[in-house]
Amino acid sequence: MNYKAHKWKWLIGLGFCAAIASGVLWWQFDDQEEFDPMAEFVTPVSRKNAKDAQELMAAVPNQLAAYTSLQANLRQRVNLLGCEMTGAGSYLQGDPHRRQTRLEFRLQFEEAVLSWRQFCDGRSLWSAKKGLDGRTKISRVDLRDIDRQDPQAPNAFAWGAGGLPQFMASLDDAFEFVRVDKGWLDDMPARIVHGRWHPERLEKVIKEEPPPEGEPWDVTLIPDHLPQAIAVTLGADDLFPYRIEFFRANEQGKLVAIVTMELFEVDYRAELTDAQFEFDPGEVEIRDGTQDFLKVLNWTAEN
Repeated sequence: MNYKAHKWKWLIGLGFCAAIASGVLWWQFDDQEEFDPMAEFVTPVSRKNAKDAQELMAAVPNQLAAYTSLQANLRQRVNLLGCEMTGAGSYLQGDPHRRQTRLEFRLQFEEAVLSWRQFCDGRSLWSAKKGLDGRTKISRVDLRDIDRQDPQAPNAFAWGAGGLPQFMASLDDAFEFVRVDKGWLDDMPARIVHGRWHPERLEKVIKEEPPPEGEPWDVTLIPDHLPQAIAVTLGADDLFPYRIEFFRANEQGKLVAIVTMELFEVDYRAELTDAQFEFDPGEVEIRDGTQDFLKVLNWTAEN
């Protein structure tokens, strides 16, 4: 399967609809100097270290796609624009070549509980979203129709159609990973990979004149609802993304996490059946999202 990543736009609603990632994390750096994330916007530690970081992140999607059975629980914390939210859910992945994925996620916002469910059996991508008004809206994308209309269309970035492998490919496409450090995840050796936006992606998110050639972007111009940096914690042996953190600088110039997503209780040998990726909408109104979905695919392929 080709896990060509999609463009920057995935990130705008990222932390508020989906989640991923790990148990309680603690790490200690092995003979590493203290990491200053703000400095990483401009200067990587070394060319070799930056190359190692990029190679690690480039390998993750294919590593994930090799699993034909994957089950994990999710949790998420969001602290952005004065709002605090927490969420939890689960993720299932069958054979990626059959596009079997399933995501169920709930997000607590004040007194309201938002939910998002996506089921993909390779033929249809079902989405059921419950919003602040308490109503559940259901849509269906006919993936076979998309294949017929545009056989060259890239794999969709959506938890349903592309799952975790596509999500990680999208991160690698949107961010330039410039540093990797050794650490620990409980008693498991880990690698913490730090990144910043690709300069060409910043042209899309910052509505200002680009800086002179060779000069870095002013990251304070990045809109308030978007991160300025990212850190991905991978298992050193399995390259599994157990934790993903998105950061912005506070008033003191220190980077703080605005979205933390974790995958935990990961099972690579879960006994999954085809029925677990099927969705029964019941007797409700169903919106056909096929053409809208195809338009998004075409847009992302051009940008």
